Amino acid sequence: MVDAIAATFEAEQAIIKDKRKQGINGFEWLVMQVVLDEKRKKSLDDWVRLSPLTSKKKVDPLTLFSDAVRLDADAFYNMYELNWWIAFDEALTYFTLMKERNYDMYFDALQDIFSKEKVEDTK
Repeated sequence: MVDAIAATFEAEQAIIKDKRKQGINGFEWLVMQVVLDEKRKKSLDDWVRLSPLTSKKKVDPLTLFSDAVRLDADAFYNMYELNWWIAFDEALTYFTLMKERNYDMYFDALQDIFSKEKVEDTK
């Protein structure tokens, strides 16, 4: 049973890594895979409430989750001292809710995230 769980976890990590390489289209695919249920919404609410208490850098949720999408695990940890995998998972919920509730805000946020990413890639 443990091997099946480990294999599932490794497959999920590989998919996320592959989709992140695809940029905005890969991220959109990941967002579309999120099933919004009460458990995910509660987890996001708890994380947004508790992460500022432990984070090295105090920022609003949009900035934090945008950085989770934009940065790799090490850069994110160095900036916030928070677990990137957890933050990225919560970011998927955050952006799925944003897409559902305010598509224009979602669209603008993704444009901002992925335009910053291109600028940083050229440095």
